[in-house]
Amino acid sequence: MLLIQGHFKQCSMTTAARHLRWLLPFFAASAANYGHTHLDHLSPRSRREGFRQLLRVLDLRGRLFLFPSGSLVTPITQRVSGSLHVMARRSGALIIPWALTYQGFPRSEDALRYRPLQLILHRLIGPQATIRCRPGEAIDAAGFPDQDALSEHVRELYARRLDAEAMAA
Repeated sequence: MLLIQGHFKQCSMTTAARHLRWLLPFFAASAANYGHTHLDHLSPRSRREGFRQLLRVLDLRGRLFLFPSGSLVTPITQRVSGSLHVMARRSGALIIPWALTYQGFPRSEDALRYRPLQLILHRLIGPQATIRCRPGEAIDAAGFPDQDALSEHVRELYARRLDAEAMAA
């Protein structure tokens, strides 16, 4: 979430306010002031309202950053939200998958991947590392018959990307 704010300077939907409220008490208010939509993924009402807010952001700003729904416990290669297809079809937006490459992160951090507070602490006191961001080819959701087909396509893109990185390492 902080990378999206700092590097891309785009609005997005996030569950980060729930996770970061203990570490950064004013994060939710700050993110909302910028235009980020907060989501409680456990609440159907919150998910529906978040979807409506994202459509309004697209109408107002013409673009937003929507995470493909990987999470702290589920990698992107296993879960991609079907809402990506619905939103792109309703708004006419193109989907641009971004590849993030991590360099200089100690291997010991792999074990911390799903322990966010420990990972943040380790990053604060650990060696300098680099995250490189690169856009992929634009995807038109109209070329996919349904949300499952698009979700599968995005999962495959990221799986191929991870395989290529593993071979290069």
